[in-house]
Amino acid sequence: MGQMFYQTLPAYFIRKFDYFFLDSLNVANICTILDCICILCIDTPDINNNKENDTKSTKSSVLAHMLHGHGTHTANRWFDKTLQLVYKLEDGYYGMTYEHTPAEGVALAKLAQFIHDPKTCGPSTKKWRTILIPRFCTFKSTSKTIFRKINNVGCRYLKFDKFGKNLIKSLKISPDAFIQVAFQLAYYRFLAVSGKGTDRHLSALKWIGMENGVTLPSFFENEAFGDYFRFRISTSQVPISGEGVLVFGPACQNGYGICYNPQDEFILFSITTFLLSEITDVDAMCSGLSEALSYQYSLLGSAD
Repeated sequence: MGQMFYQTLPAYFIRKFDYFFLDSLNVANICTILDCICILCIDTPDINNNKENDTKSTKSSVLAHMLHGHGTHTANRWFDKTLQLVYKLEDGYYGMTYEHTPAEGVALAKLAQFIHDPKTCGPSTKKWRTILIPRFCTFKSTSKTIFRKINNVGCRYLKFDKFGKNLIKSLKISPDAFIQVAFQLAYYRFLAVSGKGTDRHLSALKWIGMENGVTLPSFFENEAFGDYFRFRISTSQVPISGEGVLVFGPACQNGYGICYNPQDEFILFSITTFLLSEITDVDAMCSGLSEALSYQYSLLGSAD
């Protein structure tokens, strides 16, 4: 059923739910899932998924696993829930998949730190009851859609360890501003374009006009204006101790989704893009971002 909630459900899928409610235990389990605050997803090893096995030790693969489950484990998700806690039995990695509208990354990062803290861990006193092995069902149409979407996502983990926020602060510069400029520089070098950050001002003018019944100038209906609001670089800083980092997808088809975690001596990044785009390149952005950070420091450091 998790696969069915990966996408908008057609009417004929909704009608199929009648079969799930024929059994009283199914009814109780589904109602528990619908009413719960969060879900724990325990992913077992899959010996048939060679692609995942080949890259399971890389941080990039772990990020992708938490983002979409590699297809193999996507059925072990409930994507309409606010928060899912994901645990990989194979190598012990854990993470969270959440809906950003009601949940905030910083708060969940603190929760992840709490879970990871040895002081909060202890032996479980829970007595688990034995359950029957569930019967495997195949949803061919949803599986095809899921794998098509997953195979279109490029996801990379980048640890920039030449310096961290301490060295940036020594230059009397905000680490966040320094990193944001590096995003623009890397993107500019790769595509020779950059933004000016006027989107909120223009958007406010448009909505004020619409709410007051004012006829909008043709400028707001221009194709270029619409294209301007397809954010090519969507970023978020979520500080968390250790080497944890959040990950999210791009905001548009030809864009990048970048989350970053500046530490004292290094900076962590997760970078995503859609592989079918002819404009973006996730590996080029990784290398370009490292070069941009080094270049900016050499430029500012030499100013002393």
